[in-house]
Formats: sequence, structure tokens, C-alpha cells
Amino acid sequence: MGVCILEKPRELEWMIGVAQSLNLADAAFLVSKSPNRFDLRCIAGSIEVDLGISATLAAAHVLFDNRFVDAERSIAFYTHGGPVSATVESGIIEVNFPVLPIEPIEPPEEILQAVDPSPQFTGRRGEDYIVQVSSESRLKKIYPDLKLLDALGLHGLTIISEAPKSKEYDIAVRTFQLKPRQGAESAQAAGV
Repeated sequence: MGVCILEKPRELEWMIGVAQSLNLADAAFLVSKSPNRFDLRCIAGSIEVDLGISATLAAAHVLFDNRFVDAERSIAFYTHGGPVSATVESGIIEVNFPVLPIEPIEPPEEILQAVDPSPQFTGRRGEDYIVQVSSESRLKKIYPDLKLLDALGLHGLTIISEAPKSKEYDIAVRTFQLKPRQGAESAQAAGV
């Protein structure tokens, strides 16, 4: 994970090049708009994602821990996926992500073959699919056939499960970014 605070916006190819040259799975690129307000672009591997959860949390951590922002106020991030806010209290960072509507769908045959033959839920949001499976142990064993999923024209696939009651978290998540969104190469961060 990497966080890069920029003086001005940079082109997508440059950001991807930086992330790849440092061998980063995820990277956050920030440009300050005003105190505690930042444009945030997230790179996952070789593509830009609308909203990177890990990248957003890392960006908030860097800004709060290095006192680049007023910790008494929330940070506002402007992303392709919508506005995100982050606060810190007693050293714990809380990030509020936008609610993204997901349309429940019947799982396509490719999902049944590549992910799980009997998912508990399958939904779609644009070019992204979300699949809920029966358990965290099942989730950990899934290695989707990405070539098979490519036939669906997916951008990303998120697979989730409830966590066992003994865990300190509610859900477990695995995300697979399959390809860039249409027109992502020329997209600009919200507010840039």
C-alpha cells in the first residue's frame, strides 16, 4: 500500500507507473483542495478503481498520523465513487463510504461455475458483481476462473461472507479487479 500526496493532479498513466514501479497492490494519490479536503484517486494493480477501501483508509492514516490535517475535523475525500469522510478518535480512524445501490440478480452460469455453485446472494452494480457465499472458510477456498468471468464483461468481482461469531469483524471480503471501466483512461477525479 502506498500513499502519494501530490502538489497538482497527474495523469492516470503516471500514477499507474508509480504504483507498478514500487510494486504496490494498492495506491492512493491525493491532491489537497483546501484544509481537510482532498481529491483521491485509487490505483489497484494496473487500473484505477472508483473507490478503494484500503487506499482510502491508508490515506486517512497518513494524513492524521503525520498531522497534515486538523484531527479535530473530518477529512473529506472526493473520489470517482462519491464523497468519503474520515474521522479519528482515540487513535481509531472511522471512514464513512457512500452507499452504492446493488441490483439483486439471478447468478449467471459463469458465476456459478467460476465462483460458487450455490451463492446466497448475487448482485450487480454497473460492471461490478457482488456474490455472498455461505462461510468465511468457503470464501478463502475460492479462486475464481477469471477467464470464464471475462465473458461477462466484468470490471470487478467482490465475494463476501459472514464472519464466524468468534471473530472481531462482521464480514470477510475478497475483491478481484478484472479490467478497467469503459473510459477510465480519461476519467478525472471528482472535483479536479
